[in-house]
Amino acid sequence: MDYIFLGGAGEVGASCLLVSVAHRHILFDCGIRVNQKGVDALPDIELLKQSVPTLDAIYVSHAHADHIGALPLVHAAFPQTPIYATQPTQRISAVMLANAVRLQENGQGEETTPLFTQETVDATIAKMQTLKMSEWVDLWDGWRVKMVRSGHILGAVSILLETPEGTYLYGGDISTFHQKTIHGLALDEIAGTQPHFMWCEATYGDGNHPARSTEEKKLAEAVATVIENGGSVLIPSFALGRAQEIILILRDAMVSKNIPVFPVVTDGLVNSICSVYEMLTPYLGTKLQKYLENSRQPLFYYRNFSRAKMGEQEAICKDETPKCIIASSGMLTGGASVTYAKGLAANEKMLFSYRDIRMPSPPVDDYESLHKMIHSLLPTGRM
Repeated sequence: MDYIFLGGAGEVGASCLLVSVAHRHILFDCGIRVNQKGVDALPDIELLKQSVPTLDAIYVSHAHADHIGALPLVHAAFPQTPIYATQPTQRISAVMLANAVRLQENGQGEETTPLFTQETVDATIAKMQTLKMSEWVDLWDGWRVKMVRSGHILGAVSILLETPEGTYLYGGDISTFHQKTIHGLALDEIAGTQPHFMWCEATYGDGNHPARSTEEKKLAEAVATVIENGGSVLIPSFALGRAQEIILILRDAMVSKNIPVFPVVTDGLVNSICSVYEMLTPYLGTKLQKYLENSRQPLFYYRNFSRAKMGEQEAICKDETPKCIIASSGMLTGGASVTYAKGLAANEKMLFSYRDIRMPSPPVDDYESLHKMIHSLLPTGRM
């Protein structure tokens, strides 16, 4: 067995692993470095082309950009290779990659040549074959694969591969605990397999983290405190996974009357991803499914929750009604969150994170200072 990290080793982003075993060549994921532009963001696709004449299969663990962002380029290089993913990953990938095309075409304020087109994205999604979780699927003689729920985001999996020369586990990104939206890693499906080799992420593996329930309570209470004092909260959030958790944390705290009811506005790619989640309720955690069945309310809605429509951002910023705004991008590098940050920056009542910290507002046009200010307020722990 030979393996080559084409990206993602010793770094966060561009996850892409080539495995050659029993005369077959398998690719796991093909993402981008989200803090880079153009070709600098890509895994080493040229090395991939030089290393193998063809690919027998591509497996996608989940739909975050650092795992799928360069997938259309690999599909273009190996158009006959089947791509395997879960149904949620296929659906979310279509939205994420279409958004990537729009961002490339807009240039994000810089002159860049688009890496791929919407036509390439459509061809890539069409090539995806969906596999069910927790079921072995026969591939070739002596080969089979199983997608194991990894608990990271909706549809995310670890990939267990049995070959004539051994059993291998590609972990992808994992979360062992249950979230609001989904269950954690299905450890029972891995425990008895005893793989000979495993690749696993280690992004949060070097420290202890506070209890999730404690952090959720602090988040809800901190947002509520700011709003009770007449201010508003902007939470720049990753559109996929993180935003949906934050929405439900606030909603559940209101339902249980731990905090008062206040307006929550979502915007940007957050809304598109929420719509996909709402079409895939069978993949949600059982507790959330029971809530939906009993409450008969939309998944991400409560009494004063709303989704911003195109052209409403300026009006939302000018409206001084205390509110919480959840918008992408999470790193404040573009999208609706930057628009809201600039629109709210001159108002001393506004808070740009969920920590009750006051700082002088920078000039609205001073983008770098604004970026530093907002991220200085963000929590250091994992949420």
